[in-house]
Amino acid sequence: MYVNSPNGAVILCIDDESGRIAGASIVQYEQLFQHERVGVIVKFYVRKSYRGMGKGRELLESTVKWFDEKDCVFSEVVPTAGLDIDQLTINLFKKFGYTNCAIALRRYHNGLS
Repeated sequence: MYVNSPNGAVILCIDDESGRIAGASIVQYEQLFQHERVGVIVKFYVRKSYRGMGKGRELLESTVKWFDEKDCVFSEVVPTAGLDIDQLTINLFKKFGYTNCAIALRRYHNGLS
């Protein structure tokens, strides 16, 4: 199930038995050049009570399908404070073809750390 906005969506994974939300991903795409779109997974979360039941796989399938429908050239997920990714989640993303592709360097300014 998608809740769309102009350049993004909230993708929900619903438990068929209870009707509860089992997980959600927040996605967006950015226009890089005239005809190239890049997808970004901003948030990806499966409730603890639904982990190990295939809901993460189901959610990621819907997420990848959304990027395909938007004609994205590629999509990426970057772990941040708002996107908690453990090794099991990394393995799931790798099963869907995601690969390690970057090293991020950060410098804080004005006494922030």
